[in-house]
Amino acid sequence: MRFHILAFTAVIVLCTAPAQAQQSACGPLTRAFSLDLTPGPGGGRYAVTITVNGQQKQFLLSTGSPNSRLARRVVNELKLSQRS
Repeated sequence: MRFHILAFTAVIVLCTAPAQAQQSACGPLTRAFSLDLTPGPGGGRYAVTITVNGQQKQFLLSTGSPNSRLARRVVNELKLSQRS
């Protein structure tokens, strides 16, 4: 039983040592940027305020989609070029 505990401890130490070495080489975490979030309707979604071509708009923040979509009206208001 004692051998199993020592073997288990050795495995844990050996498996976590590389991660600890990488962590110390990386340095402390720093904040790259931050966003002010506004709760959307119903409370389940958040919006962010962005400025495009000098105009501020609220945009839905979605981290689950690889694509972004804008209504044609918003594209025209912001004077953006359209792609299909």
